[in-house]
Amino acid sequence: MPTAVWGLSPATAARYIEVNADRPSGRSGMGTTLSGNPMQFACLVATLAEVMTPENHAHMETLAKRLATGLTRAIDRHRLPWHVVRVGARIEFICAPGPLRNGAEAAHAHQPVVEGAIHTGLINRGSLIAPFHNMMLISPATRKAQVDRLIANFDAILSDLCKAA
Repeated sequence: MPTAVWGLSPATAARYIEVNADRPSGRSGMGTTLSGNPMQFACLVATLAEVMTPENHAHMETLAKRLATGLTRAIDRHRLPWHVVRVGARIEFICAPGPLRNGAEAAHAHQPVVEGAIHTGLINRGSLIAPFHNMMLISPATRKAQVDRLIANFDAILSDLCKAA
């Protein structure tokens, strides 16, 4: 936490390098997402108690279903051989028929040029999705208007891409 708040000074970095040189292999000495430190547990408890309320969960599920359905309809309208995957409040469009069965199919489904065009088109229209793949997350703060705008923007981009093809 101190590094995240105050930065890493040259003296601290030098000390870390010195200590790191003498440590046994297999341990970085730095916390990871799986280290289970007290801060992570406090955040988990707060999230479960204050964020993942039944009301928020229902809200997220409703909008996630709306988004997945809207993206699927846009893909179907343009007769693209793609599919949408939804796991709870996580939605992703995949530029291949689905469902994918293994990692090789997932790697083959990645279409960097097409996905780059979609991401750029979305940004230009005021919608941003995960930049390293095609994932969208619904949060308790997400609103219906945002979901509808994303669906409309996605559909418009597919229209442009399909005209160009």
